[in-house]
Amino acid sequence: SAPRVQAFGWNPKIVLRDHQAEAIAAIDKAGIHRGIGTIKMPIRSGKTITGAAVIRALACPSLFVVPTRELARQALRDLGDCLQEEIGIIGEGEGLERRGTVAIAGSLAAARRTGRKEWKKMRGKWGLAIVDEVHHMCGGAWTAAVEALRWRYRIGLSATAYFELGSEVE
Repeated sequence: SAPRVQAFGWNPKIVLRDHQAEAIAAIDKAGIHRGIGTIKMPIRSGKTITGAAVIRALACPSLFVVPTRELARQALRDLGDCLQEEIGIIGEGEGLERRGTVAIAGSLAAARRTGRKEWKKMRGKWGLAIVDEVHHMCGGAWTAAVEALRWRYRIGLSATAYFELGSEVE
């Protein structure tokens, strides 16, 4: 069972579109696979907002993993706007963790590789991992870092959810 937190807020100006609400309902559906899967949506269709709504629906400490600094800045802004609170950051020389935190994948990989004490504290801290641009996770150091953390819920976001290994499940 994932650690629970007080409910996240929601910006009343943000209204989910039908395809976003359907994706959240599918992820939040009760059963053995609740909170596990890949959300495949076209470019500019609101994947980060959908991710924020998943964070709110599952109500547990959440790590939103991105591959680049630019995506980290965008995710910080968008998640904070949606959830109406300050979002933490791991990367860009920062290690400010909050119940909603954005992490740059390379920074997670570096923390794991060096075995820093912060890495040991991260294990089991979050109940939900959302990996943006999940189609890039076909191996390598950051894939190993994300998988080494303990998660109850794992969600991938992608506009291109086709992996080279052919191991995707939709």
